[in-house]
Amino acid sequence: MPANCHSIGAGYGNGTGFPAPNVVPMTKPDTESDNAPRRNLSEQEAADYLGVLSVRTLQDWRRKRTGPAYLRLGRRVAYPVRDLDAFLMSARVAPKGAS
Repeated sequence: MPANCHSIGAGYGNGTGFPAPNVVPMTKPDTESDNAPRRNLSEQEAADYLGVLSVRTLQDWRRKRTGPAYLRLGRRVAYPVRDLDAFLMSARVAPKGAS
């Protein structure tokens, strides 16, 4: 059986009840860089997370289609932390000679 076999019960036929050593267990792809749980912030939490912004600023940015990406969940608006981090990094200015 190939090492990358992911069929149901693969590697359990060795009588030990444990996968054979050459079987790579299936795992969910890691979409977060630090395995942190995915978290969506409310408008107020997002404004606090970004610093000096007010909720009104976030609302204005949404109306103008600028600012960080957000989710519309019915009437609720949520901001994924990873999108807030990406927004902050997109505004980063590195001085000459800095990395």
